[in-house]
Amino acid sequence: MIRKTAALTMLLFSISFSASSATEIKNNEAKAYQEIGHISVSGKPSSEEAVAAIKTRAEESGADYFSIVRLTTPGDSSKWSANAVLYKSQ
Repeated sequence: MIRKTAALTMLLFSISFSASSATEIKNNEAKAYQEIGHISVSGKPSSEEAVAAIKTRAEESGADYFSIVRLTTPGDSSKWSANAVLYKSQ
């Protein structure tokens, strides 16, 4: 029982340290990194939530960095959408 508990503790500990946090960068900073893809989100109630959703998707994709290339809402400000480019350190 102690071995199972210790093994589970080690597994959870390693998972918590393997999660990475993607950092937002400006377009002019992107030259220093390798582009790995593009993502988009839509239907978010605020610009902050759209950016937060981009950050979450970037982290899930394994990106180290992301750059927002479009953040917009229709004229009635109902729902926000965003597009971003994903990057990895070289």
